[in-house]
Amino acid sequence: MKSFIYMIIFLVLFQIGLPLIYPSAHVIGYRVDYQTVRDNLYMYDAVLEQIRKEVRAHPEKEVVILLGDSVAYSGPVSSDESIGYYLKSMTENEEEPPLIYNLALPSFQAGDIYTMLLKLEEYGIPREHVAINVRYAGFTRRDPGAAIVFWLKDELRRLDPRAFERSLPQLVATGYRPPETALEKIQDFFVNRVYPRIAMYRYKEFVKQDILRFVPGNPEKSDTLGDPRPWYEKPKLPELLKQRQYTDAMRDEPFDMTESSLQIYFLEKIIDLQRGKQTLFFLTGVNTELMERYVTKPGYQANLKSIDAYFAGKPVQYVNLHGRIPNDLFTDHTHFTSEGYRQIADAVWKLMSKGGNR
Repeated sequence: MKSFIYMIIFLVLFQIGLPLIYPSAHVIGYRVDYQTVRDNLYMYDAVLEQIRKEVRAHPEKEVVILLGDSVAYSGPVSSDESIGYYLKSMTENEEEPPLIYNLALPSFQAGDIYTMLLKLEEYGIPREHVAINVRYAGFTRRDPGAAIVFWLKDELRRLDPRAFERSLPQLVATGYRPPETALEKIQDFFVNRVYPRIAMYRYKEFVKQDILRFVPGNPEKSDTLGDPRPWYEKPKLPELLKQRQYTDAMRDEPFDMTESSLQIYFLEKIIDLQRGKQTLFFLTGVNTELMERYVTKPGYQANLKSIDAYFAGKPVQYVNLHGRIPNDLFTDHTHFTSEGYRQIADAVWKLMSKGGNR
């Protein structure tokens, strides 16, 4: 009986102690490790837990959050060539450098960004200074297109059931199926409610990586997500970009800029949630040389203007970077080289350091 009691005490102490003693630097880097979180999104909770720990340890520091998709994440380059890296480098010599966290993830959509803001609120992490990347493709018609909540569907279902129901028809059209039977609901309860509360479940991949560091001959893992060479060194790229998933993202039909569009619906939710705080939206353009046949169309240009007009009427900061980053700093039609991301970070920080509450 005593052994059982000791085991329970040990487990309780382990549950409480692991997040407190685990090194934040092993969880938080210049960005979230995509290869770690993609198979277990509740690794995100370990990241948020460690961010909260750092924020509480430095209450005098401002907190800057970067959100978005693979552009804000900075694929395909490595983490030490990313927007998060350059933002930290640009601010490290300030008298009181802010805490900067890049929580972007490839394929994040507007619904994921809104859900992540709700998770930040849940964890008590300040949202006073937030920068969010948006792309032309996000405003195009979804038929069904990419799920408006690509990764965090179950978290949105938990945190904002009404917004989840609003997006459910499109999510179902993209292949999502919410739990329906009693067994599915029980499984969902454990997977989405119980397991994430277990510290070892949240930290297991980080612990595994730390153990592997001590294995002799174990190669160091690269965190690049593809080929980081400039686009002009990839002769097969123009042919690849003829596939429908890419051409659909360049549609020139007029955008629906009302809340009947899920993109606008979630942008409105984000703007309302962030009301009174500094929120910067930055539109990252496309490679105008590689995609010339699309971007020169009158409809495409009109759509760009409609995005500008939308944000001009909102209580947020906004910058349109389309055409401002040289084409030779792209790795494909929409992602950048290390220097391209440095220039984006520079543009973002110049605005963040001047506007809002700063």
